Amino acid sequence: MSKIIKSKAFVLNKLDFGDSSKIVNFYSEEFGRVAGIIKGARSSKSKIGKVVDVLNLIEIIFYKKDSRDLQIVSQADLISHYPNVKSDLEKVKYASAIIELVLKLTRENDAHKRLFNGVVKIMNRLDNEETEPVL
Repeated sequence: MSKIIKSKAFVLNKLDFGDSSKIVNFYSEEFGRVAGIIKGARSSKSKIGKVVDVLNLIEIIFYKKDSRDLQIVSQADLISHYPNVKSDLEKVKYASAIIELVLKLTRENDAHKRLFNGVVKIMNRLDNEETEPVL
């Protein structure tokens, strides 16, 4: 039986799948790393496809089933897209390194709330900092 889950999450990476879907890796507040499929995300009419972008902090709703590798994502709402990070190449490098570390050093369904909160703080600081980031 699937459970309906609502959680804050960072988009770690995404991959086109089939004609209209995307496979996305998230790092969620309550469940750690989660792989999900978003059906219809590549359609030009899809709101969810525009929200699910690498480095974005979003709130997702997905159907979690432990026996399934890919969870089905039904909704995503933008919390922050960090515009100052994405418009500065140096900040993009720092943010990408952080996201890559989270992707490589975490396991699926293994949540670390302190890590999640730390990434939120770092991303907020990068986004609000005027000069070169000091991490």
